[in-house]
Amino acid sequence: MLIAWVYTHRSDRNVAAAQPRFLILSLVGTTLMAASAIPQLFQEPMSRSGLDVTCMSIPWVYFTGISIAFEAIFTKIRRLSLVVQDTVAMDRSGQKTWYVMCYHLLLSFLPTSLYRLFGLPLWTASSDCLFGL
Repeated sequence: MLIAWVYTHRSDRNVAAAQPRFLILSLVGTTLMAASAIPQLFQEPMSRSGLDVTCMSIPWVYFTGISIAFEAIFTKIRRLSLVVQDTVAMDRSGQKTWYVMCYHLLLSFLPTSLYRLFGLPLWTASSDCLFGL
């Protein structure tokens, strides 16, 4: 709901000043973090294997959400530091939002992406995440 509001009001002066691309990324990340609580609602009438899957889905969804939210924050901090550096140097070229996001997300998102690609599957394969134990 908030994502839709930010998207529809992205040309508003106050929302544009807050950089809607970063706001949307932060909202997506925090929504995923909140959604990680949903699998904890499943109860016993569900099959045992289904409960085991929901048990292991919690760290996957939560870690994905927290990495998206924090990478959006880190990217915004990087963009602001570049703006300050440009101001100090009296450079009027400015920084393009997508350039900063792509550059910084590629560098800072790499460790969390590697963890999602290798760490979480290894954890899932070696885990005895059994519901109720």
